[in-house]
Amino acid sequence: MTEKLGTEDLEIAILLLAEGGNVADKIISSDSNFMGKIMFLSMLFDEGMAMQHFSMERAKAQLADLSKGEIIGLVQKYKDKFDLKDDELEQKIEDGMELLIEGYEFIDKVIDFAKSFKKDNKPAEESKEEPKGDDSEESDDSEESDDSGESDEHPEDSEEQPDTPAEQ
Repeated sequence: MTEKLGTEDLEIAILLLAEGGNVADKIISSDSNFMGKIMFLSMLFDEGMAMQHFSMERAKAQLADLSKGEIIGLVQKYKDKFDLKDDELEQKIEDGMELLIEGYEFIDKVIDFAKSFKKDNKPAEESKEEPKGDDSEESDDSEESDDSGESDEHPEDSEEQPDTPAEQ
């Protein structure tokens, strides 16, 4: 079993996203003048500094390596950091975040289902590949003998085209 990658880079991104939402909410809902609203951006300083250690490549790898427990932990960190003035809207957004956990479980089940389906049909896939090789050999030898005009793949490549009523 390989060692888990952790969630450090994902945590940085999640916390920046949550704090960015907080700052946007404060700017929008504030009665302050323009300069007062700009000052809210200073709230992003800590998360901005943490971005120095962020790596998109590591974050992608961590995302692919997430366990259900890690997703639950990341969602909880987001919910702890995220705080809107409108509590009802905040709750709806947090409920939406919970869907990530359910989505993970669903995707995990779909992947397991797909894997079992492929295992069951592996011999059928191999038998499907054999006629493809035979068809390509036959099409090379049978161009002259195929008078049906049913070469659907590339009709412009065939030597004879059936006459249409407009051409007669």
